[in-house]
Amino acid sequence: MLKLKDRRFTFKENRFIRFYIESGNASDAALKAGYKQRQSGYENLTKPYIQESFKHIADQVGITDEAIAKLLKAGLEADTGNEVKDFLIRHKYIDTILRLKGYLTKGKKSKSMGSCYDNFVMLYGKKN
Repeated sequence: MLKLKDRRFTFKENRFIRFYIESGNASDAALKAGYKQRQSGYENLTKPYIQESFKHIADQVGITDEAIAKLLKAGLEADTGNEVKDFLIRHKYIDTILRLKGYLTKGKKSKSMGSCYDNFVMLYGKKN
C-alpha cells in the first residue's frame, strides 16, 4: 500500500484532486487544474498515488466501505414513495464515491468489486 505522507503532489495534481472530487469529471478537472489537454484527467486517474489519495480523503470524511454498503442497501430497499428524493442526485453521488474508492471503473470491471460484494453480503446478508 502506498504511503501518502511520503508522496508530494504537484500543484496541478492537488488542484486536479480537488476539482475531480467536486465535479466527478476528469477532463474538466484537468483543464481547471491547469493542464493543457483533457486527456491529462484520465492519465491522473491511472496514477496509483492519486487513486490512493481519493480513498484516503473518503475515509477521512467518514465515507468508509461500511457507510457505502449501508447507503446502497437503503437505496435498494427503498420503495418509490417519498423515501427516495432526488434519485438522480443521489445516484450521481453514489457513482462518484464508488469511482473514487476504486469500485467502479469505466469500461472495466474492478477487481475490488468481488470483495465489496462479499463485504456487503457479510454485513447485511443476501436477499433471496
